[in-house]
Amino acid sequence: MWTWERVQTSIAPLSGRPEFQDGICLLKYRLGDDGTFVDELNDLAPVTDLRRVQYLYSILKYYSAAEPIQLSGKLIKFNQLDGGAAKAAFSDQLERQLKGLFDCDLALTSFLFTTIFGARQDRYGDQSFTLEILPNLPVTFVYHAPDEEFESECKLFFDSTANHFLPTEICDFLVDIFVSRLEAAFSKAS
Repeated sequence: MWTWERVQTSIAPLSGRPEFQDGICLLKYRLGDDGTFVDELNDLAPVTDLRRVQYLYSILKYYSAAEPIQLSGKLIKFNQLDGGAAKAAFSDQLERQLKGLFDCDLALTSFLFTTIFGARQDRYGDQSFTLEILPNLPVTFVYHAPDEEFESECKLFFDSTANHFLPTEICDFLVDIFVSRLEAAFSKAS
């Protein structure tokens, strides 16, 4: 079980790194010195969902154990991560959820990516965004709008160095949390 008592000595030192000088924040969840999270998208409400807190702890614990390295710049699909082929169905579901948001309101989804989550617009597909979820841990989301021949699609890519920072299963958690955060922000804004 992921508890603050078990992960504190691993995660707390992140606050001493230059890239965390403004505090430890993950997808608009801010970690306090006491191990509690507040939700920056919800008026700093305490995060009480134990499962969500455990996922956040697991992401930060694995991330904190990795030494910083240079990004490769090579984008890979989820199924190309170590053992990712076995979990590709989960990635496909997340891509369908993202596609649904883009299809429903492209402008709003783009606004949420850039303004709320701080993603940068990229050069792939009809719309694409790269979100550095944690320092040196970017995820790129590529949307292709529908046309006369093909329906729309959304694909997500990791830098090929992603497994240096997180095991594949934890990459699942990371993107799953982002998609749920994006969906909540979308619902609130529409």
